[in-house]
Order: sequence, then C-alpha cells, then structure tokens
Amino acid sequence: MQTDKEIHRGLQKIDEGDEVVIETTNGETLALTCVSIDKQYPSGAARRAGIIRETTIWEFEYTGGTVFAAITNGLKERKEMDDFPRYSALYNSETDENYGYITLVKHDE
Repeated sequence: MQTDKEIHRGLQKIDEGDEVVIETTNGETLALTCVSIDKQYPSGAARRAGIIRETTIWEFEYTGGTVFAAITNGLKERKEMDDFPRYSALYNSETDENYGYITLVKHDE
C-alpha cells in the first residue's frame, strides 16, 4: 500500500494513453488505460469569494467499462475543514459501482 503522497504523485505522472494498474481498498486490481484528464476550477462566484481549488479527474477504460479517479487540491476556507488533497473513490459510471479508494498506482515510466 502506498502513502497518499505516493498515490498522488503516481496519478499526476499519468498521461492520456498510459496503461496503469490500480489497486483499491475494496481489493480490486484493475489494468486501466487513461483516455482523458480533465481539470476543473471553481466558478466565478466561488473564485471571487476566495475559494481556491483544482479538481483533476482521470478517466480510464478497461474490460469492465469506464472508471474515474479524482483529486481535489486547494486551500481551506476555514480551519475546521478537512485537509487537502482530497481523494474520491474509484467509480464506474456505467455500472454505478464504487471500487473503493486507490491504495496503489503502478505506472511504467
């Protein structure tokens, strides 16, 4: 199992077209191909309110369909908020299945 920092670094190194193996907290081991990477930012109103965030979403294809992974980075607006980065569970949009959180990213560089 990798640390959050290692997982974050592993995901950040992925480019479109890369093949990776991801393991999850649900015990899944998936061989995936990255088909797209998208970055999302807060709307104009949120930016004007001082909310600074960036969400990176990786879309992967594999024999079981399409899955998504996401990390949100940013600055906390209040000290009682959870720390960043925040990770989402690996999610299959076609079957509406949650595979759990990523525990390992294997990427041949």
